[in-house]
Amino acid sequence: MKHTFVIGVLLLSLAMTCCTANERKSKDQKVEQQAEEVQEKKFPQATCILWIDKNKEKTLLNKVVRNVKAKVHIDNLGKITVLEYEKEPHFLLLNKIERCLKTYRVTPEQKEKGRLIDGENYVFLRFVERELKNEKEITK
Repeated sequence: MKHTFVIGVLLLSLAMTCCTANERKSKDQKVEQQAEEVQEKKFPQATCILWIDKNKEKTLLNKVVRNVKAKVHIDNLGKITVLEYEKEPHFLLLNKIERCLKTYRVTPEQKEKGRLIDGENYVFLRFVERELKNEKEITK
């Protein structure tokens, strides 16, 4: 009776270690796959920061400034078309970016500096998201 109980406990512990080992292997494989996906989607370094809505007369005091890294296409007239975002922004920010890009144009001076070329570029699109209204928001 004692022998069968001991053998049963040993078999049960053996089965549990096999199951946990398989789970660990599958978790390790999932982590490796996720790491590969992240490396594949990693954007190269941005070549330029474009202020797409900054009014030079206004100050940035008490304002929230956002940066969105994007792969863009710049045509010969300087119009920007977003091809892909590194991290998809909130839809309200997407609307703001689209409104700003309707009127924004890359200047010839920016192209002459050599950081931007006609065609595909990786850039930061920088814009003022909103103005802070009270001191509680400022201290956050």
